[in-house]
Amino acid sequence: MNVPSPKHPKTHPDYAINCEEALDLPLQDLIDRAVQAGWDTRTVMVALQSVAFNRAIAYEEDPDPEDAESEINA
Repeated sequence: MNVPSPKHPKTHPDYAINCEEALDLPLQDLIDRAVQAGWDTRTVMVALQSVAFNRAIAYEEDPDPEDAESEINA
């Protein structure tokens, strides 16, 4: 499933909520596929939180260079 592009620039107050809305259906699809594969829903939710948290830490330690370029050009 595709993730829609942002509707607003990064500086817009609704940018973050727009991102959440864009990720909602693809995330629900991932959860559904994990449950259909045999994982229980609670375990999937906890695993997603852990994976997201760990990726955030990794990103803070080593940001994507393309992000820095896009912020400079924004």
